Amino acid sequence: EVAGLTGDARFVKSESALQLNTPIRNSGWALNSLFATGLIVPWGGDTTRINDKLFLGGPTSLRGFQIKGVGPRTPTEALGGDAYWKAAVHLTSPGLMFDSPSFPVVFKAQAFSNFGNLTALAGNATSSAKELFNADKLRASVGVGLVARLPFGRVELNYALPYRTCELDRISPWQLGINFQFS
Repeated sequence: EVAGLTGDARFVKSESALQLNTPIRNSGWALNSLFATGLIVPWGGDTTRINDKLFLGGPTSLRGFQIKGVGPRTPTEALGGDAYWKAAVHLTSPGLMFDSPSFPVVFKAQAFSNFGNLTALAGNATSSAKELFNADKLRASVGVGLVARLPFGRVELNYALPYRTCELDRISPWQLGINFQFS
């Protein structure tokens, strides 16, 4: 995303993800892994506005943490960040299908672990990278959940226990996540 060719905000923002889903023999079980990154860099002397910042946390981002619950914040408000990374590993069970012609549903159980960090860019690229990948700032959680694949997308109910947090992080062990799919 490039902003600033018109309008009054100037930045370049990029987010990318790599996902690998591996069936475990012919058992119906699968091991799923994800690695994702995001970066926003202002240009033309601008600073990045809060509504353009990156955020981390929530059932579709970093389970066990509230939506926008990770990264730079005041005691009451998420400020967002300029760079993040997140990773996840999931073990999913074989599906239990309730197949009706008008509304097919597949249920799966999952166990997962999520990791990540979100930070503001400061100083040069080396110091910013050190802050982003600083082991003391790592957030991590483990949990279990039930996933339903529906004709319109995915719904999951999870219980996650964060075991690596930072002082102002917001925790949310029970989470309901909904991902819509448009075709």
